[in-house]
Formats: sequence, structure tokens, C-alpha cells
Amino acid sequence: MADLDGPYDVPTGDGDDAAAADSTDQEAATTDADLRLPPLPPPLKTRNLEFCCGATTILTCVVIAAGVAVAVIFAPSSNLSPTAKIACAVLVGFECLVAIVSLLVIGFGDPGIVKRTPASTNPIPKDVAERLRAGEGLEGLQNFVDESRGVYCVKCCVWRPKNAVHCTTCRRCCRDHDHHCGFYGRCIAKKNLTCFFAVGPAGWAAIVTCIVFAALALAPPIR
Repeated sequence: MADLDGPYDVPTGDGDDAAAADSTDQEAATTDADLRLPPLPPPLKTRNLEFCCGATTILTCVVIAAGVAVAVIFAPSSNLSPTAKIACAVLVGFECLVAIVSLLVIGFGDPGIVKRTPASTNPIPKDVAERLRAGEGLEGLQNFVDESRGVYCVKCCVWRPKNAVHCTTCRRCCRDHDHHCGFYGRCIAKKNLTCFFAVGPAGWAAIVTCIVFAALALAPPIR
């Protein structure tokens, strides 16, 4: 159980409650209200390199699929019927759109990061508050567990739900965390899990669709 002794939130009672408070407790509350949390650590540099790898692969599939689709539809020698050309454009366009939107959501969307707010940062555990008050770092401290609040992460200085995990690459706590994807360089959680399962198959499906229509376009017409 975490050591949560002492008032580490600013008192919110009315004037009578404040007047009745012990002077020592008032002084401690004022001091802890002025505590400055350490800055959040930056993500590892490998995170962006991972995303570049995944984004390049998906965008390459999209560019190839779009180029082949345009060639199949507008080539004078194409044997596709007008209906088949429309079907090619719709299918490839939809698959490319799904791939691009999913990639953007994974790369720039919020997977469920636990942000610093008054509710998520308070109350500050006693050991953390003492170190901050003394101007010391939080290295070596273990996370604090509380049955009602969850887990206090000493790296992010936030209370996170029990279903959240601290990612060592993104260096943030993430709710409903599934895993950190080394291909896209991002945390995969409940908010972007659907896009994670859609982005790769959509990109490759666009390639396959173009190959099928290209084969039909080059095939001799049936007499």
C-alpha cells in the first residue's frame, strides 16, 4: 500500500473549515501546493525512426497502388469495361484511404496517454513530496499502489488506472495498453487498436486489387 500520509491537495473547504484547520497542516498544504513536478522525459529518439519505417512502407504501397490503378484505368490499351474501371477506382481508392487515415491516427493520434491534470497528479505520495521539497530527483523510488486511485507512476508523476502501463520507449503512461509497436513507433491501445489492425491489410489489399485489375486489363477480350 502506498504511503499517502499528509494533505497534498489545496484545501477546498469554506472559510469556517479553513479557520478550524491546524496551522501546521495549513503550512504543509501551502508548501505542497507550490511543489513543481519534474518535467516529463522526452520519448526515445528511436520512436520516430520506427514510425518513419512503418510510414514509408505503407505510403509506398499506397503510391504503387494508386499509380497502377491510374495506368489500368486510363491506358488506351486497357481491355477493362467502363464498369470494371469504376470498380477499380472505388476499391483502390477506398483501400488507400483506409491505410492513410489509419496511419495518421496511429502516428499523430492519442492512444490514451494519462496526462497531467490536478485530478491525476494529486494527492502526491509523501515520499515523492519530500524529495520534491528537498529538490531531489525521484530516481530509485518504486511506484505507489492504492486500491482506489490505482498506481502512482514516479516517472510521469501521475495516478494511472490499473489497466494502464508505462511505455519505456514513449516514456508515458497509456490507458488500455496493448503493446508498443516497433514498426510504427507508437503505443497501441484501445483507442487506435482498430487502425493498427486495418493499416497494413488495407495497404497490401490495394496492391493486390491493382494486380487483379491489371491482369484483367491485359487479358485478351472474350469473344
